[in-house]
Amino acid sequence: MVPVEYTEAYLQKYWDLFNARYFDGKLKQVPLKWSNHMKNWGLTYSEYDYNANKIITTKILLNKKAMKTFDRFRLVLVHEMVHQWVYQNVSQKEINEVIKSGVKPQSSKFWYKLQLSAKFEHLGKWLEKTKELIANFREIKEL
Repeated sequence: MVPVEYTEAYLQKYWDLFNARYFDGKLKQVPLKWSNHMKNWGLTYSEYDYNANKIITTKILLNKKAMKTFDRFRLVLVHEMVHQWVYQNVSQKEINEVIKSGVKPQSSKFWYKLQLSAKFEHLGKWLEKTKELIANFREIKEL
């Protein structure tokens, strides 16, 4: 069993490994942090970048207290990386259509219309990618 180390280097090592294995190395680098103050097991923070007219992931946080085993660590980190993948793969066309409809990117309705709000966060593209990973990698049993 691989012990979990609560260092940024450990997070980076496995983010790089999982990015290569599960996402063909296509995820863009983001800050990775451990937290002692979270209720969730992990969180992915994203925002709309006005200059680039796209959604960017700003950081991934993992809850130290929840990461008791390597299997849990992998499950949570890959789960958050799927959120990052979804945000990174929102097309310009999708964004432009929402903006053209009169919805401002700083509003919660923007995220809702893109199906990225809490109501949809584990549906749509996220669910499709999760099913793909579970089907193709036997070490991933759930996300």
